[in-house]
Amino acid sequence: MQLRSKAIILIFSFLGLAPAAFGAFPTKPDPDMTAGDFCDNTDRDFMEFRYEERIAICKRDVSWHMKSHIYDAYSIPEKCRAEYTIDHFVPLSMGGSNEPLNLWPEHKSVKATRQNLEQEMYLELNRGNISAEHAVGEVVTAKMNPPPVQPSKCHRGVKFIGYIPEPR
Repeated sequence: MQLRSKAIILIFSFLGLAPAAFGAFPTKPDPDMTAGDFCDNTDRDFMEFRYEERIAICKRDVSWHMKSHIYDAYSIPEKCRAEYTIDHFVPLSMGGSNEPLNLWPEHKSVKATRQNLEQEMYLELNRGNISAEHAVGEVVTAKMNPPPVQPSKCHRGVKFIGYIPEPR
């Protein structure tokens, strides 16, 4: 690798921008920020117990302020937030909470890779064909192992510059 290419990569790495420089965005939750969290009957958003297992279900209640906090925690600039949705790591329909430990900014192209999974797991859980543990496990495994997706050109305020080839 030529000195110029190495220098550019080193500068971006030093600034913590290497993934951003190449159009990267979070494709899965950061386990240090989004470990998952479950609703319980003491939660302010608790609605009811569902299923044979009596899983606590919280109503959807993520404020604009909370969403902004999550975007900030993941360093998603305001100009890029339209490309994301705030996702519940453990789905509400499977007992997830609205707490920050259960929220992350999911890029829409990542979400599209598992279009019907949460609905299918919810239906199977509701029919009593699978346990809540199994349903949550399937969804969490899919979220933590997304397939490759097209990089975003709008990430962390850094313009996508692509790969800089070595001069010949």
